[in-house]
Amino acid sequence: MNVIRYNNFSEFYLDFKSDFSHSNNPKFAKWWMTIGNLNKGCKCSFKQRMLECRESYLNLGELLEISHVNLMRLKNPNTKYEITDDGEMFLVVPPVGPIQRGA
Repeated sequence: MNVIRYNNFSEFYLDFKSDFSHSNNPKFAKWWMTIGNLNKGCKCSFKQRMLECRESYLNLGELLEISHVNLMRLKNPNTKYEITDDGEMFLVVPPVGPIQRGA
């Protein structure tokens, strides 16, 4: 089994940038679009947008739908995804079965 670890929302976004660009989940789609547009717009709100993106990343278990998980599994079969922030694993997407919260 392969393991892919994401240390922040930017790494996660870059790996699935085009795969998740047409999500039907409005909250996920808004988050995805915000990440994609972080370097656009007013620099005065950049820090706030970064904080919002990180907050959504930390709640990824609530944003991911089965369609996202299935797409992850199709892209990299037999792979466990470890989702971390500041070295703390908060979500695992195993090759099969439900996602797991925490380490």
